[in-house]
Amino acid sequence: PHYAYRRPAPSSTRPSRLPTSPSSVRTVPRLTRTREMANDSGKRQTRSDRQADPPSPPAKRQRTSAFDVGTFSLIASDGTAFPVNAVVLAGNCKVFFDMLETGEGEEKSCTLTEPKEHVEEFLKAFTDENWLPQSWKMWLEMALMADKYDSPRHKVALRLRGWQFAEIDAYTGYAAGCFMRDAQLELYRLRHLQGLQHLLNKFKPNVCQHQASLSDSYDSDDEGWEASTAWRLGAFQASTSGVYLKPAEHLRQYIDFSIVKRCCRKELSSVIRKFESEYAREIAKISL
Repeated sequence: PHYAYRRPAPSSTRPSRLPTSPSSVRTVPRLTRTREMANDSGKRQTRSDRQADPPSPPAKRQRTSAFDVGTFSLIASDGTAFPVNAVVLAGNCKVFFDMLETGEGEEKSCTLTEPKEHVEEFLKAFTDENWLPQSWKMWLEMALMADKYDSPRHKVALRLRGWQFAEIDAYTGYAAGCFMRDAQLELYRLRHLQGLQHLLNKFKPNVCQHQASLSDSYDSDDEGWEASTAWRLGAFQASTSGVYLKPAEHLRQYIDFSIVKRCCRKELSSVIRKFESEYAREIAKISL
C-alpha cells in the first residue's frame, strides 16, 4: 500500500530547552538558607547595624568629697580620736561644712586645739537632744567652741542654759549675758553693772580714807590719794571687764591692795566680804 507522508501538527506550547532527565538537572543553591545559617543569632543585620559605633569619650574623674567617707574623726589636742558621721558634723557646724565641702575625699580627720574632755562634751549635743552643760565652767568652754565652729545647735542650748544660770545665780547670769550677746541678758548685764558701780562708790570711803589722825607723816596724804586712785581705776575695770569672775575676785584682780590696805580703816578682807554680801542682795533685786 502506498503511505503518504504527513507533516506533524504544530504544538501550541514551546518545548523547554532544559533537559528533562533528573540526573542531568543542575541544582541551584538557595541563598535564603545560607543567610539563615549565617545569622544564627536572630535578625538579619541591616546597613545601620553594620556601621561601627563611634568611640565613647573618656569618663571624667568625679571629684569626691569627705562626705563620701562616712566616718570623720575629730582629734583632740592630746591625740584622742572621736569618730563622727561627716554629714551630721557638717549639718551642725558651718565651719566643718565648708571644710568638708571644699576638701578632697582623702581628708578623713581634723586635729583640734581643745582637750578630749571638751571635744567629747561638744559631740554629745549631736546625739542627745536634751543636752545641756551641767557646770558653768563647761558652759563657758562650750560657748567658746560654739562660737569658734559656728554651731547653731550649741548656741540655742547654751542660751537656754544661760537663762537657767541667770535665774539661779546672778553672777553666772551676768556672764551669760556678756558672752551670748542676748538682748534681754544684755539688759540684765547693764543693770548688773549699775548695781556694781553703786556699791563700789558706797564702799570707797571705807577702803580709801587715810588714817590722818593716827599718823603725823606728810606721806599719809599721798598714800590716801594713791589708794583712792587705785580703788577708782580698779573698780572701773572690774565693772566693765568681760572676764567672768565674782565681784570680790574682780576687785582682787584689778585693785592694787598693797596700796589700798595701808589706808583701810578696817581689815580689808572683812570689807571685801561685806561688799560681796551686799552686792549679792542688790543683784537679787534685778528682775530678768
